[in-house]
Amino acid sequence: MAAISGNWLSYNVESVETDASGWGGASNVNCTLAQSTMHALDGTHSLLMTSSASGAMSTRTAASVAVPSGAQYVSFGGGVYSSNGLTCSVTLQWLDSSNNVITTTATPNLTGSGSWQYAHSGITIPSGAASVNVILNATATAASQQVFWDRMWVATQPPWAGQLLSLDAEFNELPTPVWTAAVNCAVACSPVGYYFGGFGTSLQLTATAAGDMQATPNGGAVTVTAGAEYMATAWMLQSSGASRSAKVELRWLASDGTTVVGSTVATMTSTSGYWIRVSAIGTCPSGAAKALIVLRPQAGAASEVWYVDQIGLVPTSTSGYELAGNLLGYNAQSVEMDVTAWSAVSGCTITQSAAHAFNGTYAVAISCTGGDATIQMANPVPVSAGQSYQFDPTEYPGVLTGTHTLVLQWLDSSGNIVKSVSNDFTFSSGSGPGWYNTSAADLCPATATHLQVQYIIRAATNGDIWYLDQVYVGPGGLAASATELTGQYAAQISIQGLTTQSEATYDVDRMMPDGTLVPVRGQSGDLIGQSIVGNLAVVTDYEAPLGVPVRWYVRTYGGSGGGVLTYTTDPLTLSEPDANYMVIKDPGLPARNMVAMVGQAPDWQRKAAQGIYQPRGSDTPIIRYDVRQSRTGTLTLSTWTDADRQKMAWLLATGNTLLLQAAHGLGWDDIYVQVGDVAEPRFSTLASEPGRTWTLPLTEVARPVGGIAGSAGRTWQDVLNAYSTWRDVYNDYTSWLGVLTGVKGT
Repeated sequence: MAAISGNWLSYNVESVETDASGWGGASNVNCTLAQSTMHALDGTHSLLMTSSASGAMSTRTAASVAVPSGAQYVSFGGGVYSSNGLTCSVTLQWLDSSNNVITTTATPNLTGSGSWQYAHSGITIPSGAASVNVILNATATAASQQVFWDRMWVATQPPWAGQLLSLDAEFNELPTPVWTAAVNCAVACSPVGYYFGGFGTSLQLTATAAGDMQATPNGGAVTVTAGAEYMATAWMLQSSGASRSAKVELRWLASDGTTVVGSTVATMTSTSGYWIRVSAIGTCPSGAAKALIVLRPQAGAASEVWYVDQIGLVPTSTSGYELAGNLLGYNAQSVEMDVTAWSAVSGCTITQSAAHAFNGTYAVAISCTGGDATIQMANPVPVSAGQSYQFDPTEYPGVLTGTHTLVLQWLDSSGNIVKSVSNDFTFSSGSGPGWYNTSAADLCPATATHLQVQYIIRAATNGDIWYLDQVYVGPGGLAASATELTGQYAAQISIQGLTTQSEATYDVDRMMPDGTLVPVRGQSGDLIGQSIVGNLAVVTDYEAPLGVPVRWYVRTYGGSGGGVLTYTTDPLTLSEPDANYMVIKDPGLPARNMVAMVGQAPDWQRKAAQGIYQPRGSDTPIIRYDVRQSRTGTLTLSTWTDADRQKMAWLLATGNTLLLQAAHGLGWDDIYVQVGDVAEPRFSTLASEPGRTWTLPLTEVARPVGGIAGSAGRTWQDVLNAYSTWRDVYNDYTSWLGVLTGVKGT
């Protein structure tokens, strides 16, 4: 064994492996002490207490032990070996800061035997206690009788997080219970091994007659909040030798503490010799102000004995229970009460099981009957349009190479499916048995009011059993939506959930109608391997095609867990210009983008890259050839006002590669071009003529590299929002171009 975790006593005092100096001294009563190797519970040594005469004998720690700051409750005790059958116990003697005794607390007496037993108890630390002595007691019937002690301890016993019951009502380590026999039973504390350690005392209920027994805490009902969810829970063990019903009731009371407003009852079947955990989980109804936990084992006959321990009444919103943001109640999330929050749709049956559990004590066991096994929530949850929601179950696969599907179904107010999305997952053949986590997310459509989720095990074999636990359905997850920027012939992609699984980087690609992925241009270049600095991001795609449905594909990856999340937006079709007009864009400076009337479309030419050699004496030439060159042609555009003329001149001034986009279906594909020498004659010979005919010699080129400077949607309001004075603007920009694009230093 190892040293007892959290023991206030040193290891030598606990296990006597070095010497017996941690015990006795002047405090010995009717006994002598020695280190012994005859019997040991831990290590090779124990503390030997030998009686000087018949009667009570005792020893205590050689020095008192300081009480740690903040400690509220302690468990204490020790292992005892007494082949003489002597009565033994352990006592705590509490001292104030002046070493005056405040009070003492003892474990229930036990009768020693020829095997190791534990004397054990627990207590709320008395007010004013500064230190404590641990006293070992035995009653001798003659001189020279021996008692062996080992693994002595006094340790802080933390309460459950959120516990509303007293610590004594939770642990039941006192000689006198802090529970009231309300119906058909008597109560006591009994030294029966409790579930989490193998020693200690439990609450004992003894039936007066067959039927419903009821016990309630001496403190009565506790204050609760209407609309909040609570869990009343206890471990139960019965000794009848037959199957019995074990119940825990969460009784809702009015503010007077007696009027019953409602109740939630959990029932499980107990088999003799096995501890089971029974939990009643419910939401405090309107009109209720207090809650009472009622222990209700069902006795089969008079004198039947039940043991109860580790009893709690907690709000499920406490950390460690309900996942933050979960739209599911705690029973639906972790199945601690029953499986009524889930339903088997096809190919399986479901039960509550303690065979495997990730959170709490139980999980949903999905017993497959062959084919696809599908379960879903018994009741869809309400949702809000535009919010991303995540279905995030924790699963224990019955087959390590099995495939399962997570489905999100969006429902309207009539229960009709508006949209359904699904993600498939397959476990690696090299994966070991254990708990795994998968996730699917989507944006709630505008017409959806509720969300239903399904968990589908694909092509399951009859007899396979999968387990599901700690299921999250709520806001979160990677998702994105695409909307049109009116008048800019561009799309804005709003991304949420970038930090869902602590990934480090993300990509944003445009998914063309044929499925081809093209990176979206960002401020520093293509949005590939971008560092994630927050949960949200907004991307503007100025180069998306017009008039055809386009999706955007977001991928996050590179986190410590090695996971990858992806999301594809719903399709968006951007508006097109009139058939007589063309959108002309500067991919790197979208503030220069404009629309102009087409005078004449190019008659494209593609020059051949070849040389002709006529060998002497041959009637056929030798041709040297290469790929045909890109298209060239001349585009004629018209501007009618001085403002449009100035904007066209400004667009062409940089000499940057441009993107031309025309109405879909006119035989024009989106094309990147380099513009040659430009002519801009007036419509007429009048000097005041504002109209211009622009002749643009074009050469088709590849998509340019680089990032975006500024935004096509930048306005004076953006400048006002960022700067208080013109001096601040002047300090950041060297030209009006910089002010317009928002690129500092230009």
